[in-house]
Amino acid sequence: MIMPPRATRPDLLADAMRSLQRALAPRARGLGEAGDPLQLALSPCPPGALSEEGLSAWAALYLHAELDEAGVLPAVEALAEHRHALALQDRRTAERLERFARTARDYPRRADRARIYARLFGIGDAATAQVRAQAAGGAWGHEEPRLDFTQQLLRLATAAVRADLDRSRLGAPGLRSQAAWRVAAQDMLASLRAQAAGSLVAQARRIHARTLQAFELLGDAGLKRQLVSRTPWESLRRLLPGEGAARRDAAARRGAVGQVLLCSLARAQGAEVPDNETVQAALRWLVASGLPVPKPAAGDERVPGTAFAAGGARGAALPGDTWTGVAA
Repeated sequence: MIMPPRATRPDLLADAMRSLQRALAPRARGLGEAGDPLQLALSPCPPGALSEEGLSAWAALYLHAELDEAGVLPAVEALAEHRHALALQDRRTAERLERFARTARDYPRRADRARIYARLFGIGDAATAQVRAQAAGGAWGHEEPRLDFTQQLLRLATAAVRADLDRSRLGAPGLRSQAAWRVAAQDMLASLRAQAAGSLVAQARRIHARTLQAFELLGDAGLKRQLVSRTPWESLRRLLPGEGAARRDAAARRGAVGQVLLCSLARAQGAEVPDNETVQAALRWLVASGLPVPKPAAGDERVPGTAFAAGGARGAALPGDTWTGVAA
């Protein structure tokens, strides 16, 4: 009996990087080698009354904050720092690693990135350290971490899923769920508008460019041969300890779909209910975060036209999306 081929499922991280590159990379050409080393054909966040550039930068920084939690840049930076102690077989790989190390001063260091992520999203090492300092009676310092961002994103994701379920169940947007969705979207947009757009864009471009360089190294043929890996993501797993792998994987997934959810705010302005892409991103973010997902009413477990619909490929693939890192 011949088994049918398995359907190809989306690579969330590759899709996330693609969704940001065109919005950030064209102006990053002057930053050295980081224009688009992976040759990705990318699309920007959708346009809207909100600044597309600022929204793309904010979404990008959230993705990269979670990728730092996943160990992407820290692992490659540690590899470059210890490059002289490595027995690399491939000369081109050694030259790439040397080049990565020499250009480090042109990009935000790990401590600088941690401060940015703490201020914007309340996540990362700097945010954790400041919370502990406050609990011990210490001072916050000159920049307090943003501790309500994750709660706002949770409200946005939950409201998106509930609004979609109500729309399908009632045949029209439910007034309560519609209002909750609009308020959650407006609150998140207000948080973005409170940020300095110029700084967001400048920071996002540099960190995005550096992350692309890191993925280029992780996908280097010589390094993959040495690590016995097939993809950049497998290379990263070889470089990091097995302990905490599930947490790092969840962080990367959360960042990949979280940036889609943030970019969807451009479409949320004036919309009665979230569109399907927004609902899918919201579902995936909740799952990656280990948070409860709103369920259909009893008897409506598979409601046509929603993310829970039977045969809905994207919804059905939620627990096991392909995860290979950025594909070259």
